[in-house]
Amino acid sequence: MDELSLVIAPVVDGGNGVSSFTQVDFLPSWPPTAFHLKEVQTVVPNVLWVRYTRP
Repeated sequence: MDELSLVIAPVVDGGNGVSSFTQVDFLPSWPPTAFHLKEVQTVVPNVLWVRYTRP
């Protein structure tokens, strides 16, 4: 993977007692990869598009 794009929006899960971020057994366990910030754009008010690239 050469680029990582994230869309960040202010939303809340609202669930009770269950984390939205869990490790599952079927996903591979790779070491972390470093990325550098390439660009940040405001898509609509309060929503960001963040782009990272590998060094």
